This record gives sequence, structure tokens and C-alpha cells, in this order.
Amino acid sequence: MLEKYDLHCHSTASDGGLPPAAVVQRAFDQGVTVLALTDHDTTAGLAEAGQAAAKLGLHLINGIELSACYQSQCLHIIGLNIDPQHPVLTQGLAQQQAIRAERAKKIADKLKKKTHTRSLSRGDVGRRRGRDYPFAFCRFSIG
Repeated sequence: MLEKYDLHCHSTASDGGLPPAAVVQRAFDQGVTVLALTDHDTTAGLAEAGQAAAKLGLHLINGIELSACYQSQCLHIIGLNIDPQHPVLTQGLAQQQAIRAERAKKIADKLKKKTHTRSLSRGDVGRRRGRDYPFAFCRFSIG
């Protein structure tokens, strides 16, 4: 049997449009036999995806798409066959989320000054699957 791979996909654990289990189901329906879930800067969807993959007999590779900056360039680095519980990874991801939250607050403050509207609250920050995504200002309108 010919293997069909998809080594880079996202779920609602980051910026994808489907929950992890639905991503696995869609991949399976498309004939994918080996799938890597590589959400942006999170491993939050891997457990759900793993359960769905096991039920379907699809091989799931634990993955991630890490955001990094090097010499003033932003990079996205795909990690495959990762240990989602590794302490260095979990600490780094927690630090990155804190940096994003602070950056979002600064952006919100600048928008408030420029638009003379209300400030953004934590509830205004985009939410998916119980996680905050400070870069997604879903309910903020200018003007």
C-alpha cells in the first residue's frame, strides 16, 4: 500500500479551522496514512488528535510549528516527532505565550490612543478551545 503523508497541518488549537479530531478525520477521508499535527507554538491539540488517529488506524506524528526570530527575521520551524511533555519545550511555549500577551496589550494600548475607543479586555482577545490568542482581536472594531 502506498503511504500518503501530510506533515504540516493546523487545528483550532492554533489558527486552523477544524478541531484536532476533525483534522484527523479529514486527513483520513483524503487517504492520508501518516499525519503530523503542527499547530503554531502549541501542543494542545496533540492528545485529541492522537485519540482520533488511533481509532482510525492513522499514524500521527507529534509536531509543532515554532515561531522564532533570528537576525531580525521571523522564522517558522517545523518540529516532527517531538515530545510534547518535554520540560524545555513546555517552558519555552509558556514563555512565548507570555510574550505574546504582553505584545497584544501594547498593541491594544496603541490602538486605543490612535482611535480614541475603549481599551481591549481579556475577553476581547480571540479565544479558541479555551486558549487566548492575543494576536486575534476578534471583537475590536475601529471607528
